[in-house]
Amino acid sequence: MKNYTCLIVLAILLFSCGGKKKADGIALAEEVCECRKKGKGLKFSDPEAKKIRMECSKLQGENWGKIIKDKAQEDAFNERLNQCTDEMLDAMKSN
Repeated sequence: MKNYTCLIVLAILLFSCGGKKKADGIALAEEVCECRKKGKGLKFSDPEAKKIRMECSKLQGENWGKIIKDKAQEDAFNERLNQCTDEMLDAMKSN
């Protein structure tokens, strides 16, 4: 009886750890976009702007690693990043 209880507890623990949650390309791209917006209004040569660019590049690489080999999520990630870039460029033009 003791062995069955132990096996049941182990099975429950394994199932509760379960499968990995699928990454959302749009949400991951949005994180990068929000990071990039922190540098909005700073001059390119500003040391703080450089720090933000480096931070955002690192975040983009990490987030890309979470979706690599999932074509649908890669496409969603790239599409959202392109939209974000267009939005930022449009905002710069109107200022």
